[in-house]
Amino acid sequence: MAVLALGISFRHAPIDLLESLAFADDDLVKGYRRARDLGGIDEAVVLSTCNRVEVYGSVPSYHEGFLALKRLLIETKGVGESDLAESLYAHWERDAVEHLFSVAGGLDSMVLGETQIQSQVREALRFAEGEAIAGSRLIGLFHAATRAGRRVRQETSLGAAPDAFVGRGASLAEEVLGSLAGRSVVVIGAGTMAALTVKHLRHRGVGPVRILNRSTPHARVLADRTGSAFGDMDDLPSALRDADLVVSATGATGVVVSAEMVRAVRPAPASPLVLLDLAVPRDVDPEAGSLAGVTVIDVDALRSHGSAVERDAVAQAREIVAEEVRRFVVRR
Repeated sequence: MAVLALGISFRHAPIDLLESLAFADDDLVKGYRRARDLGGIDEAVVLSTCNRVEVYGSVPSYHEGFLALKRLLIETKGVGESDLAESLYAHWERDAVEHLFSVAGGLDSMVLGETQIQSQVREALRFAEGEAIAGSRLIGLFHAATRAGRRVRQETSLGAAPDAFVGRGASLAEEVLGSLAGRSVVVIGAGTMAALTVKHLRHRGVGPVRILNRSTPHARVLADRTGSAFGDMDDLPSALRDADLVVSATGATGVVVSAEMVRAVRPAPASPLVLLDLAVPRDVDPEAGSLAGVTVIDVDALRSHGSAVERDAVAQAREIVAEEVRRFVVRR
């Protein structure tokens, strides 16, 4: 038997698909029962988080395992095969090991180095063991992944300051706007990155904050927690008109803030506007940065301003992952 990983993540899948494919506990029970009935799956572990849905399988061959694991996802969650066509990825054997170790180390997260993923990896295995669908091969793999993630956290500074990415963006925004104290802020999105953004900006003393999200209840939850106003995406044009800083951190696969929208609501801006795009793929149309008074700061710009310490931490983390992969492969 060999190891195959199949899944989708925030890097290429629209948030609608991630939400449709997300596994709650009842879905896991249903999926693991289905896995027992399918040929081509000896063991299985589903890792379902806000950033990814992946199923790891011990399978007899790539082709047979690919078809079986895809059926598990499709039939458990009732999504169409065509819905997965552009977003689905697969990792085979050593690549699957390296991928899971990188995930556990926070190297494949929207927030680089985030620490929650390690407990999510442990919990995914625990649930699969409880359903008697994880055997020695996947148990060993997930234990090794947890060890790799633990080493990344213990031996590097990666993840020591999970809002460092947001902080870098805020500092670049200050180079345009001056102090952020009292500035009007719009945050688009209501997930982990949006929550980190609001928390960080509050510490910088920003003025009114408005949280917009396609799911108004999700926006309300974050707004209530942070003392902010909230609304849905229909409010975006009017919110842009009055904002000094707009931070977008959604899981959309298309542009959320277009140059045309910005031009329409701010034809002759009296004050500068900073559009801070924390999304992958990007939420903000880069052409918006060509408009008078508008500055676009995206993920590439933030990474280029990363500190030498952070770059060293990432390089060190990748070395740890590579070392743990070699150790695991030798011991199999």
